Amino acid sequence: SDTVNDVVRRAAREFGDKPFLDVLGQVLTFNDIQREACRLANGLATLGVVKGQTVVTILDNNCDAVLMWFALNKLGAISVPVNTAFKGEFLRHQIADANAALVIAETVYAERVGQIADQLPGLCYLIHRGDAPTECLGNIEIVDLECLRSDDDHDPDVKVSPGDLTMLIYTGGTTGPSKGCMI
Repeated sequence: SDTVNDVVRRAAREFGDKPFLDVLGQVLTFNDIQREACRLANGLATLGVVKGQTVVTILDNNCDAVLMWFALNKLGAISVPVNTAFKGEFLRHQIADANAALVIAETVYAERVGQIADQLPGLCYLIHRGDAPTECLGNIEIVDLECLRSDDDHDPDVKVSPGDLTMLIYTGGTTGPSKGCMI
């Protein structure tokens, strides 16, 4: 059985410089996806992201959001995409319930995390896409997404199996607080 990582590596070999993704004119080839996902994965690894660790993302629809999902797969980490409309208790609940030590967010959403940072004792890193958040984040280390991109574009040496948990998606919460669905 294949993993996402197997499919991406094979597609990069087979289709190379053919377009894979086009988001509002920003085009990434199959090779770009493989290389840039590895660069992000290796950068995340320097922050201590390991197989089985949850990482919350609060990102708009853009190439970086797609690349981050592939990067997390390369590490065997668990992607936890959070609704960009959430703030306050809805946002706090999902970050805390996922037990995430790291959040990756657009600047505007990073500032929302800053407003609840004192209620997230397990959160160690906030990676922002765009300008640095102006909100004080206490002991949480702030990292610019651009600085996270490693020069190392080799596949991380992580064994990922088809049965490994890859994503935790939260329900709408119509019968109480949202619950994580394991993918």
